[in-house]
Amino acid sequence: MQPKSMGDVPGIVREMTVAHIRSRPEEAFVEVLFLESPRLYRLPTGHPEFHRVLGLLRQAIGPRRLLKIRLPSLDSEVIQDVRE
Repeated sequence: MQPKSMGDVPGIVREMTVAHIRSRPEEAFVEVLFLESPRLYRLPTGHPEFHRVLGLLRQAIGPRRLLKIRLPSLDSEVIQDVRE
């Protein structure tokens, strides 16, 4: 099954660089920090594509690769999707 394109899901897309990923076993989300924003973003562990999205975020840390991050709105910290 082909994943949906970023244009198939409502929301906004920001290009950002992953600075750090922090997870705590007691939390229902993983926190993600980006170089371009002081805000803490959250990837819910119940996300249907949690492992794919988290894998892309982790792979982008070392090379400081820009990723396309989909959020429901500009004021949201919840990560909906990630693409290269």
